[in-house]
Amino acid sequence: MTNNRTSLTLIGLAALAVLLVATNILATALLPGWRLDLTQDRLYTLSSGTKQVLGDLPEPVTLRLYLSQRLLRDVPGYGPYAQRVNDLLNEYAQLSRGRLTVESFDPEPFTDVEDRAVAAGLTGAPINQQGDQVYFGLVGTNTTDDVETIPFFQTDRERFLEYDLTRLVNRLAHPKQHVVGLISSLPLMGDPMQAMMGGAPSQPWLVIDQIKQFFEIRSLPTETTSIPKDVDLLMVVHPASMSEQTQYAIDQFVLGGGKALIFVDPFAESAAAQMIQAMQRGMPSPSPVSDLPKLFKAWGLKLEPNMVAGDRRNAKRVSLGGSSKIRAADYPAWIGVPADDLNQDDAITAQLQMINLATSGILTPTADASTKFEPLISTSAQSQPIPVDKVMGNPPDIMTLLREFKPTGQSLTLAARITGPVKTAFPDGAPKAEKSPDGKSADAKPAAPVPAGLTESKAPIDVIVVADTDLLQDRFWA
Repeated sequence: MTNNRTSLTLIGLAALAVLLVATNILATALLPGWRLDLTQDRLYTLSSGTKQVLGDLPEPVTLRLYLSQRLLRDVPGYGPYAQRVNDLLNEYAQLSRGRLTVESFDPEPFTDVEDRAVAAGLTGAPINQQGDQVYFGLVGTNTTDDVETIPFFQTDRERFLEYDLTRLVNRLAHPKQHVVGLISSLPLMGDPMQAMMGGAPSQPWLVIDQIKQFFEIRSLPTETTSIPKDVDLLMVVHPASMSEQTQYAIDQFVLGGGKALIFVDPFAESAAAQMIQAMQRGMPSPSPVSDLPKLFKAWGLKLEPNMVAGDRRNAKRVSLGGSSKIRAADYPAWIGVPADDLNQDDAITAQLQMINLATSGILTPTADASTKFEPLISTSAQSQPIPVDKVMGNPPDIMTLLREFKPTGQSLTLAARITGPVKTAFPDGAPKAEKSPDGKSADAKPAAPVPAGLTESKAPIDVIVVADTDLLQDRFWA
C-alpha cells in the first residue's frame, strides 16, 4: 500500500510539473505581454501613469543600459536589482508600441563602450583597491539629441525605480521645459524696490536658480484672474491678503487638473523683516501671516490659526546674548527635521536627509474631507503648538519657551500632500471684482465675461501644502 501511495504521489507531482510547463508555454505564446505579479510590494505592476506615458510617446526614444558584468560577479547583491531593471526596461519597450528601444552594453575597462558611458555622464564605482570601475547606469536619447541619464542605479532608490525611469522617458518624449508659474508676495525673484531706493540690486533667492536648472519659471501677478494654460505647475509662496479673484483662479486651475505647490506661514520671518524695512521707508509690504482657508477647506485641510510648531528634540541650536556674553540654546520654533521625520514612501522626501524650517505652521486634515491627507514633513513626538505671539519678539524669549515647553507626545504635520476628488471653493461662481474707495471697479478696463467655472475636479487633485516659507530662504538651506 505504501509503495502504491508513493507511486501515485510521484505521478501526481510529475503531472503537475508538466501542467505548469505547458501552461507557461501557452501563456508565453498566446499572451506575450501579460504578467502575473505575485511579489509582496507588486514590484512589477506598472502604474496607469507609466502606461499612459509609454502608450503616448510622440517620437522614438532609445535607452542604453550600461551594466558591468563584473559588478554582478563581484557584488552578488546587485544581481536581483539588475534583473529587475532589465525586466522593467523590456516591459517599457513592449508597452511603447515600438517607439522605445532598449540596448544593453557591458563597459569593460579601456574600451570604446566605457568611453561612451563616461562621456554620457555615467558614474563609475571602484570595485577594488586598484581603482577598477564598474557601471550600472542608463542613458536615454531622442531624435533631437536630447540626453537624460541615471548616472548609477543606487540600491537605496530601488523603491522609486519606476518613477525614475518614467520621468526620464517623459522628459525625452517632451523635451520642452515644463513651466512653473510663480505667485509670491516675497521677493524670490529679487527685490526691485531695493534698487529704486538707491541700494544694490537684489538677487533672486538661490532656490530660484536651482529651479531654473530644470524648469522655466514665469512670474505671475499677485493679483490675477486666470492662470495661463501652458503653466504645468503653480507655485504659490506666502499668499498674504490674496484677493478672492486670485483664489478663484487657483481653484479653477486645480480643479482642471493643474498641480500646485503652496507655501503658507503663520509667521514668515522674511516677511516680518521686509515689513520693518518698508515701514522705515514709508512703503507698503506684505503681512507676515499667510493662509488660504477658503481653498484649504474645499481641499480637506486647515492651517491651525495663530500657532507655530515647536519641537524639543529637533530644535536648532542658536546663540543668545550680546557680544560680551554669548551662550547657546535650543530654539524649539526653529526645527531641523531629520530623515526619520520625513515621509520615506514619497519620492519628494525619501532621499532628503534634513530640512530646516523656522516658525512653521501646523497642518491638520478636516473631519469631512473627501481627500487623502498624507504628511510629508513632521515634527517628532517631543512637540507642542506654540502661540505665534511668543515667537514674534526681536529676539524671541527662547529661555521662557524652553521653561514652559510641555510636549504633547504627538507629532505635528508641517507639510502634506493632498489628493482626491474635491468640489469648488466657490459654489456661487466667480467672485465679483473688488471695488476701489471711489466705488468703481479696481480694474479700470472693462471686465471680460467670465466663462462658467468648474464645480468639481475633473480628476483627483494633487496639491502639496507646506506650512512654512522661511525654508526657502538662503540662510536656512544654502
